[in-house]
Amino acid sequence: MATSTITYSKGLKTLRAISHQLRINKNNVRAMPVMENFVSIVRKHDVTDRRLCRAPEELQFIGTCYQTYLESNQQYGELYRKHFGKGEKTIEEAARTVGLKLPEVPEI
Repeated sequence: MATSTITYSKGLKTLRAISHQLRINKNNVRAMPVMENFVSIVRKHDVTDRRLCRAPEELQFIGTCYQTYLESNQQYGELYRKHFGKGEKTIEEAARTVGLKLPEVPEI
């Protein structure tokens, strides 16, 4: 019985971390199918891991993998928006980025 309580609390901690990551992008986390699926997995593991012939730390592994996926996806989106979201730069902007100044062209 002590093992299932520890496992459930670890699963609950993982569940909270995942919901925090999902809340960054969306407002209503409870209505998301991903969250409903993970809550059902946590509830299945509430009884015991060994009764279902699963590895003792399977719930934490699945949750940690999904949390890492969400964090990486968010970081990728931020990097993409920062570096590629603005389209192509002009010659002047590219020169300013590297600290150069274009020579002035006299008008004829």
